[in-house]
Amino acid sequence: MSRTAIVLRVFSAILLLAVASTAAAAKPHRKGETITVSGRVIDGDGEPLAGVPVLLEVSREAFRLRHLRRETRPPVRIAGRTDERGAFSLEWIWDGYHNRFALLVALQEEGDALEVFARHDLSTEILGGQGAVTTVLTVPDASLLRWAARLEAGRLSDDERRVYARMGRPERVDVSRRDEVTDSSWWYFARGKVFRFFDGTLAEEMDFEPVEPIE
Repeated sequence: MSRTAIVLRVFSAILLLAVASTAAAAKPHRKGETITVSGRVIDGDGEPLAGVPVLLEVSREAFRLRHLRRETRPPVRIAGRTDERGAFSLEWIWDGYHNRFALLVALQEEGDALEVFARHDLSTEILGGQGAVTTVLTVPDASLLRWAARLEAGRLSDDERRVYARMGRPERVDVSRRDEVTDSSWWYFARGKVFRFFDGTLAEEMDFEPVEPIE
């Protein structure tokens, strides 16, 4: 065996020992311990958001010698919904493997893709030994989330259900109240369509030149 090969083997052994020692020393929780994450979801005015999805996203980030960079493994997601007070509670069983934790308020898109409305990283708290973490997530513009909550609860009107069956989820929802009437517009930017409802009754269907969604 060449001297270079011996040096590389010794270096690899030292590196593995250092990693193992660090992992052994860093045990913020017992294996099998329940980590509880709870809190509330509110809109930009501080009002609670009921029936909206909250995800605890758990993943592992580690340095890959083969690629000489840090990589994040595909996440595991624990799902829940807020109650009428906008409150939620999620649990994770500590396994000692995953080391990245985040709370998301998000809607599922195609495949594993998510449309994220709010995100809060919990890695510092959980890796720091906290077994119960409480936080508040704020969604400045919650119109689309409220629309999704109505869909989930089966509270769309007949006209709204027909448009949803035809067009799918809108890219944006604008809602206002005038003279005790709820005026809502569903925007489909990529398809050049907008549907306007008064108290759930379809009032207008308008076409325009398809555009990219406005953030």
